[in-house]
Amino acid sequence: TAAAVWVPKLNAHRVTLLPRALLAARATLVLAAGADKAQPLRDVYEGAYDPQRLPIQIIHRHARAVDWYVDTAAAGSLKRRA
Repeated sequence: TAAAVWVPKLNAHRVTLLPRALLAARATLVLAAGADKAQPLRDVYEGAYDPQRLPIQIIHRHARAVDWYVDTAAAGSLKRRA
């Protein structure tokens, strides 16, 4: 299932897949690029579970297989893991 969502920052609609469609997928790829994604990415990985604010948390925690592709700028605020 998909939906048209209004994005004020872009002053335009965008088409987005809803969680039900992504949870049904055998594999999901997520791309996070740019410094403007650093805080949201940290919130997804290290913040409180709040899927109303960050719907990607549903996919991150409940999808079958999620591969994240993250550039250095987006990953900049994540805590380092050994």
